[in-house]
Amino acid sequence: MALIPLEDARRLQPSAEDYPDALLEKLIMRAQETIEQITDRKLERQADFAEYLEAANGFLYPRRIPIETVTSITLDGQPVTGYAVEDEEINLQRQDYRTGYRLARHYRRRRYRVTYTGGYVFEGAGANLPVTLSEAAYELVSFFAGWREFVPTMDGNMPGPGLDISRNAARMIKQGIPRIIYDRLKPHFRQKPRVYDGY
Repeated sequence: MALIPLEDARRLQPSAEDYPDALLEKLIMRAQETIEQITDRKLERQADFAEYLEAANGFLYPRRIPIETVTSITLDGQPVTGYAVEDEEINLQRQDYRTGYRLARHYRRRRYRVTYTGGYVFEGAGANLPVTLSEAAYELVSFFAGWREFVPTMDGNMPGPGLDISRNAARMIKQGIPRIIYDRLKPHFRQKPRVYDGY
């Protein structure tokens, strides 16, 4: 499913009518891929999606949010049962997290395998895509197609101390993504606290 409807994208600019469906669909897909790269997220809802995640101070930060349900969490093939699920993160109980942390000291990049259902519904019943993401998608389509001019590129401002943004976000900023688009996407960055020893 497309992040924004084809018909709505056509109304962005009169010249959009000159674009065949296939080309406009490619622009919409490019906008979605760019948003996912900048935010380090996967946007569309998917059931039983599995990924490997490193714990940061007792938390796991999945790429697809909001998290609806967690089917399973395992570490080194062993089930993890102590955790609490929130919209954007999984809070591991202290015992399970510290077990994982001790393993990580001996096995580099030890990760939890998390199977869950999460992500945004783009259209129809249950649609929950934030307005800022759809607005960013429209603006990226206009930017890629050259339909409007934007204020020149970023000034290099980043989130404050203690928060990480993805390397992809930094790369996109250097490539000239307009500031208005960056500002719309900034609240959706997949951020996590820096890891410190102990709990």
